[in-house]
Amino acid sequence: MKGQEIERKFVVRRPDEAWLLSRHGVRVIAIRQTYLKAPEGLERRVRASGENGATRYTYTEKSSEAALCRREEEREITPAEYERLLLERESPTLKKTRYAFPYEGHTMELDCYPFWEEKAVLEVELSAPEETFSLPPEIELLREATEDKTLKNRALALAAGERD
Repeated sequence: MKGQEIERKFVVRRPDEAWLLSRHGVRVIAIRQTYLKAPEGLERRVRASGENGATRYTYTEKSSEAALCRREEEREITPAEYERLLLERESPTLKKTRYAFPYEGHTMELDCYPFWEEKAVLEVELSAPEETFSLPPEIELLREATEDKTLKNRALALAAGERD
C-alpha cells in the first residue's frame, strides 16, 4: 500500500476495557512492532499483528512531508522475511494492544501499552489536515500529542523496549 498518512494523535485516560469491547465494530489487535536501521528522514519497521487467531506480518517505510502528513509505503511479508528483517533492528520490540473502532465517520485507534496503566494513545486518521472530527464523549482527553516526538512509537520503543 502506498499513500499519505494524515493523523492526529492524543494522550487520553485509558478507558475501561469493557467499554472498549462494547464499541460497535471494535477490532482488538495484538501488535509487536520493531524499528529497523534507516537513513535520516526515513522510518522503517516490521510489525506482527495478531487478530482472531491469525498473524499478519508487514514491512513499512514512512517519511515526513509536513506536520501532520507522512508518506507511507506498506506491504505484507512472509514470517521468514519478518524474522530476517528483525536482524536489522534499531530498537527493542514495542508491544501494544490496539482497539480500533468506527466513530462518526472516522476510525479511532486506541493503543494501550503494557508500561502505562492510566493512559493510552488515540490516533484518528484523516483525509486532509484541516478535516474536522469529534472524539467519543467517554474518552477523557489529556492532551494533543500529534507533534510530540517523544510519543512516536519509535521513540517509545527506544525508551521502553519490551518492558511489560
